[in-house]
Amino acid sequence: MATRLKLIGMGSLLVIALFFAFALGHAWQWFVCLALAFSWLGDALLAHFDPISRHVPDPFIAGMGSFAVAQIAYIIAFWRSMVGMPLLHMRVPGMRFGMEVLPAILPVYVLFGLLFWVWTVMRAEKPWDLKIATLVYCILLSVMAGFAASAAFVGNGFVWPLMVGGTLFMISDGIIAAHLFRGSIQNEKRYEIAVWATYLPAQILPLLGPSS
Repeated sequence: MATRLKLIGMGSLLVIALFFAFALGHAWQWFVCLALAFSWLGDALLAHFDPISRHVPDPFIAGMGSFAVAQIAYIIAFWRSMVGMPLLHMRVPGMRFGMEVLPAILPVYVLFGLLFWVWTVMRAEKPWDLKIATLVYCILLSVMAGFAASAAFVGNGFVWPLMVGGTLFMISDGIIAAHLFRGSIQNEKRYEIAVWATYLPAQILPLLGPSS
């Protein structure tokens, strides 16, 4: 029942995102819809939702792959918003553009992601193919969060939901990694609450991004 409720919730969020995409027609919003669709698929696989995962040999790897595609879609969405805003407003006095701050922000997120992987995953007694797959996903996740933070500096104000959403996504997946590779959270109920308390806002907040 809990799995079905989670999937219904994520499906509802996708419907809302599609409504905004149709209503406003901004390119970046369509990529957010794509990211939410692959996130829904990833959630179904990781939860071993039988209609989806029945014939999948390794639902965890497949789920991580689905989320990897979602991160790529988010990266494109944030990139499109950063490219679109300067073209829309040109050089209006006081405007800030995410592409100008990306070189300073992105390395910080990627370095943090790599350090977390070394501390949490590399030292764990798990197969190396799983560790390498997790490393690839960790880099994509960090790049996504860096792009989200950079996209927050688009326009004449700070679009905080983008930075907070990207960061919460890293925290949510970090909790999952810590639980899987280090056994950091023993209480399963507390673990589920921690994951979903960070994951749901991480998926909702990008919908409040810039209107470029």
